Amino acid sequence: MNFSKKQCGQLLLSTAVSVILSCSVWAAKPEPTPTWTDPILAAKEHDSFKYMGEYTKANQALQVNPDGNQFYVAIYQGGLPGAGWDNKSAEYKRLSKQQLKQLLIGFDKVDRGVLSASYPAPEDAQIIFDGKKSPILNGKVVDELLLAGALINDDFTDFHLHAEFRTPYKPARPVGNADRGNSGFYLLKRYEVQIMDCFALPYSESVWKKQNFTMASPASCNGAIYKVNAPLINMSLPPLTWQSYDIHFTAARFADDKKIANARISVIHNGLKIHDDVEIQKGTGSQSKKEELSKGPIYMQNHHNPVQYRNIWLVKH
Repeated sequence: MNFSKKQCGQLLLSTAVSVILSCSVWAAKPEPTPTWTDPILAAKEHDSFKYMGEYTKANQALQVNPDGNQFYVAIYQGGLPGAGWDNKSAEYKRLSKQQLKQLLIGFDKVDRGVLSASYPAPEDAQIIFDGKKSPILNGKVVDELLLAGALINDDFTDFHLHAEFRTPYKPARPVGNADRGNSGFYLLKRYEVQIMDCFALPYSESVWKKQNFTMASPASCNGAIYKVNAPLINMSLPPLTWQSYDIHFTAARFADDKKIANARISVIHNGLKIHDDVEIQKGTGSQSKKEELSKGPIYMQNHHNPVQYRNIWLVKH
């Protein structure tokens, strides 16, 4: 295939942006740990996988996440998050397998994984990825799934972005560790909506501090506007379960090279709003000291975790 000089230049620029962003967010690669990206293989090869998930019984609900040789369990009154729970009445425990099996007696396992058919692209949407890449998408595809590290290379300003993602299964890493499925959407290369395995974790700051997690705050967890705003509720699903984000973004406004309005973000996670028109005063995380942009691309962060993506579309406003 032959490329024009202009096409070659665009390709090199896109690749450079991906590499720079990838290196800037995490220079040190973590030590290897057993990792699964296929739920069928995980079920065959790791015994704890079959216990992971969500359970209900009458007005009680459980979320179970493997945590090394134990299980981290959230116990809710009223129902699951987003399905009856009052976002207050909960307790969190680490249990052995035997203790967990006793607790699960009488509970039914439920599956709330996202179905792409529930999120069809509207007629005015730009299809970014549907198993095949659009011309503006730079990234690696394996088995019709897009891998972390991809770049949607266009000058976006205001938009609604829909994307579905699946975090890997890394049970040897303790829950609340930043190396459990870490990725995220960098909007305009400056503002990150975090992706991570934070299934079953408390998003109350006061409860979080009692759990001995390595991460400092739920503002670094799944669904967070990274280190700026924790979600209103933890709508995370188990690793290797498809989840969805609908991100509504309004870019910062500038006049005469001065910012006159901050960027704003709303996020719907698995059908429930977790951020409502949050004002962002500057870039997040590693981008906080960089000059903000009025337009730019969207990067799916490579944090040395094989997060997978599908059904990505965007509507410009």
